[in-house]
Order: sequence, then C-alpha cells, then structure tokens
Amino acid sequence: MVAVKKGYTLTVVSWENDADNYNTKTKTVDTIEEAKVWWNMMQLCSNGSETLGNSYGEFSRKQQKIAIDFMNENRSILIPLEDRIVDDEMLVDWFCDLAGELLGHSEYYACRVMDSCKVTYSPVDIEVEDVKFS
Repeated sequence: MVAVKKGYTLTVVSWENDADNYNTKTKTVDTIEEAKVWWNMMQLCSNGSETLGNSYGEFSRKQQKIAIDFMNENRSILIPLEDRIVDDEMLVDWFCDLAGELLGHSEYYACRVMDSCKVTYSPVDIEVEDVKFS
C-alpha cells in the first residue's frame, strides 16, 4: 500500500461557519510550480476581509474578481485547455470546484476556510506494510 505518493503533497485543514466541521484533505502534484499555484489558491481561501473563505451563499463581485483573476493568471496549470474560451462565471465555478478538492464543499458556503496548508515533498512513492501479530 502506498502511504506517501511521489511528488509534492498539499495537506489542507479547513472549516466553515464558526470554525465548525473541520476537515483534512490532501492532493499530490508532480511539480513545484503546480504545488505553488495550489498553495496560493489556498491562501485566497483563508479567513479575512480580502479573501474568499467563509463566504456564505455566493461570492460578492469583489470576491468573484479575485477568483477570476487567479484563474486567468494560472490557466496553464489549472485549465487543461489553455486556449479554450471561457466566461467569468465558468472561471468562478472552476475556482470553487478546484478549491473544493482541498477544502471540501459546503451546503451553505461558497468556499470553506483554509485553516492551514502544508506542502511536503517525496522523491519516491513510500510503501508501508501492515504488520499483524497473532
């Protein structure tokens, strides 16, 4: 069983509302550039006045612009078909879907809050074996 995959692994702890419903998710990517983009996305989802985390319902216009700008700046890494024509609404939806891979999704919030985001690197898959004693 592979315990740690080869590559850059992001481990994200998130919550919603008043620090309720904690969640931990991981994602492993191949390059440090891709890891940095995902890390930057998580920073946008922290809990603050200029961030997207803990947004009840839908994003405000200002928050939509943050998500749109981020997606446009990182198209080559986050959107497989770079030259695909997309509108702003689609970019916001993709942002929420992608962020949800590490934050999880909420029934009531457009974006959960990133509490912490740690990046680790392993040059090889690390396998572990269960040891059972009788």
